[in-house]
Amino acid sequence: MPRLADLRGKRFGRLTVGETIKTSHSGRVLRRCLCDCGNFVDVHTSHLTSGHSTSCGCFKREKFYALITKHGHIVGGKKPKEYLIWVEMHARCRNAGHPQFHNYGGRGIGVCRRWKNYENFISDMGARPDGKLTIERVNNELSYSPKNCVWADRLAQANNTTRNVHLKFNGMRLTVSQWSREVGISRNALGLRLKRGWSVKEALTTPLGLRRKAA
Repeated sequence: MPRLADLRGKRFGRLTVGETIKTSHSGRVLRRCLCDCGNFVDVHTSHLTSGHSTSCGCFKREKFYALITKHGHIVGGKKPKEYLIWVEMHARCRNAGHPQFHNYGGRGIGVCRRWKNYENFISDMGARPDGKLTIERVNNELSYSPKNCVWADRLAQANNTTRNVHLKFNGMRLTVSQWSREVGISRNALGLRLKRGWSVKEALTTPLGLRRKAA
């Protein structure tokens, strides 16, 4: 087997080569590299020497953000959080390399034409009334638009994901987690009752320790 070239300490773009960590099944060698942004990434030697890999991915992300960013909006040397939320919203829907793209752009979720401009976005949404809030779509199946978005906290967002099961009872439509807090029965207990064939009414109104009434 030929001796591997000593690349430790050498720079390729933003990457500084560290240790050789393993050999892939194809026989190409992986090097652990430190990116200038502080992230570590494992890269094939051939990708380094060919110039194919020059960062951990941060350079491509910056290019994408620069492509859709045409406004400064810098306050005290920092861009406001609403502006960063706007940029991230576009990235989730338009950048196939974004880690959450499959949950957004990958399933047809986009951003309305009006909100391609940040001024329109902030004019429609306004500044966040609370610094802990982020943008949420009211209907999780529709795209980002003035009619479908509100500022919401993380808990409200978690209750609006595609993974949640909604139950309707007494005119209210809530997730299992929300019903759990409403009726004082654990989420696991409610889930088990429903899995065993209990009706929504039985699952939500039968006190713990009591058996379901025979049909």
